[in-house]
Amino acid sequence: MKSPEEIALAVQTTQDLFARGVNKDALARAIARGEYQRLGYGSYMESSFHSQLYPSQQYLARVIGYGRSKLKTSVLSHHSAAAVHGMWLLHIPTAIHTVGQAHGTPSPRVVRHRNSRYETGKSLGVDVTAPLDTVLHCMRVMKFEEALVLADSSLRKIEHQKLAQALRGLSGRGSVQARIIADIVSPLSESPGESLLRLFLMRCGLPRPVEQHVIGVYGQQFRVDFAWPDFKIIVEFDGQIKYTQFGEREDVFGRQNEREALLRGQGWDVVRVTWVELTRRPHELKTKMELAFNRARRL
Repeated sequence: MKSPEEIALAVQTTQDLFARGVNKDALARAIARGEYQRLGYGSYMESSFHSQLYPSQQYLARVIGYGRSKLKTSVLSHHSAAAVHGMWLLHIPTAIHTVGQAHGTPSPRVVRHRNSRYETGKSLGVDVTAPLDTVLHCMRVMKFEEALVLADSSLRKIEHQKLAQALRGLSGRGSVQARIIADIVSPLSESPGESLLRLFLMRCGLPRPVEQHVIGVYGQQFRVDFAWPDFKIIVEFDGQIKYTQFGEREDVFGRQNEREALLRGQGWDVVRVTWVELTRRPHELKTKMELAFNRARRL
């Protein structure tokens, strides 16, 4: 997987290409041959590199390209700033978001917001709103699930107490959900799926689980996504991305099954949750959880 820094280095503006001796006609021919991918007005990337990127990374490349070629009177904000800061976006945006003075013809590919107070900085070579302001801006325009996922990931950039205080102090649009998120945001979530699963478990009315719980078995330490030690129930989010990040799919399955066998041997009930269950079959998943707790209560 390409890093954000590698993606930023691969983005080339028209000026970058001209400096390398690639004039307008040569660039047009290279694009026609499929050698370059146009990211937006005035920004490009070699097609061989672009094809290796996930859709979320392709969006980041577009954002960086816009940020490097735009007028300096606006800065990247909202979803676009979140992408630059490495925060999680539940849905890949289609537009680039900015704040500041607008110039040029309005475009559906660029959303210009009016926010009067915000701090700015530079990340990956482009001007962006500061991490805290980025989260607060997104609170006003995102749905609850999207906002929670973003807030969880922002705790890699923002101190927990500072974020919670800012969320509780937000007024106007988005303030109600911001106050709720202030109470449940967690720095322990390791993926958007885990954030959504934690929210789902809360909405089921279950006791709040211990996140990233460590269990010792025969001298080995196993860390699980969610656990209820009093009930000896474990819930693991089965995100497909894990298979590409941590090894070949067969190897991951093998280690996963071996670990679960050891945990079950110690009396733990392991419930594995898939993305499809979480997003498309919530009623079935709720029944699955209720059955697990009913089994635990009978023991």
